[in-house]
Amino acid sequence: DGDNIIGEDGNSSKVKLGLKYTPFPSKEARNLMKPIYDGGVGELVLKDSIKRAAGNMPKKRVLLQLGADWSSSCKRMFTLLSDDPICSAVCAKFFEYVCMDADHPANVPILHKL
Repeated sequence: DGDNIIGEDGNSSKVKLGLKYTPFPSKEARNLMKPIYDGGVGELVLKDSIKRAAGNMPKKRVLLQLGADWSSSCKRMFTLLSDDPICSAVCAKFFEYVCMDADHPANVPILHKL
């Protein structure tokens, strides 16, 4: 039930390790490994999203997610808003969802305007 672990003092102790190896990571874990931000989002894509949002009846708002691929929090938010059935339905109904890489040099001028 446990693995024999030798401590710093040289004495062994019984420790139960609760680690499991799974050859198939969860969907969230897979999303944490892949890039989600298109570095070249730029001003034209953002303006297009604003036009689409304004053209809907009823009008939608633009949900702009600024983030970076190195941020696990940004990727978790992306996973929640795109994969969770309830969140993605609400997001699609009320928002035009745009992900923008805040680290990409091409997006810096847009960030200065916000």
